[in-house]
Amino acid sequence: MSDLSPEEDAQARAYRFLKHKLSRCEYRPRERIYAHKIADEIEVSRTPVREALGRLVHEGLVQKEGGWGYSVRALSAQEIRDLYSVRMALEVEAARAALDRIGTAELARIDKLLALSAKHLEKSRTADFVETSRSIHRAIAEASGNRVLIDLLAGLHERIQVLGFMLNSRNRRRSPQVLQENTEMVAALHAKDLERLEQAIRTHLHNGCASTIEAVREYVTP
Repeated sequence: MSDLSPEEDAQARAYRFLKHKLSRCEYRPRERIYAHKIADEIEVSRTPVREALGRLVHEGLVQKEGGWGYSVRALSAQEIRDLYSVRMALEVEAARAALDRIGTAELARIDKLLALSAKHLEKSRTADFVETSRSIHRAIAEASGNRVLIDLLAGLHERIQVLGFMLNSRNRRRSPQVLQENTEMVAALHAKDLERLEQAIRTHLHNGCASTIEAVREYVTP
């Protein structure tokens, strides 16, 4: 039984529903989101839906229009570059810390995630592939033991996950590249090679940023 009040539970359901739709690009950039339609679909009142949309505005995924209107926020090329630039700095720092701390069990978990991502790619399960690939990076961050870094990266991953799904669903060449880049990153972890690990992360994020900017342009104006 939920410990949330009915109002809090309704907002949580609305938030999860909208976040799921956004993370899988079921709403296009700049598409209007109507609170009353969402409320009818998930059978809650409009107030918790608006509160959920307010949370998404704060997270940078949705923007407020006039009155009660909302739309999916379309990131500019510069905003995407800024997101990836910050993520690169944080992931490189997390990797440096993780390399000295990571143990056999954590490496085994990352190996399993890598193998699972390969299976998802083979089965063309884009959403699962993106999420599992992201889990590899989260696992490395967690191995750093730096809670501030972990929390900061978690917030960035939330925003970038939407872009990742868009990219991998529209650019079929990118997913095999992501798998190859993650494989190199994991190999560098096993080798305890900091220079190789940093280069693998930088290559992955540089390629991801460039491909994402291209995909967003195509997605907004197909």
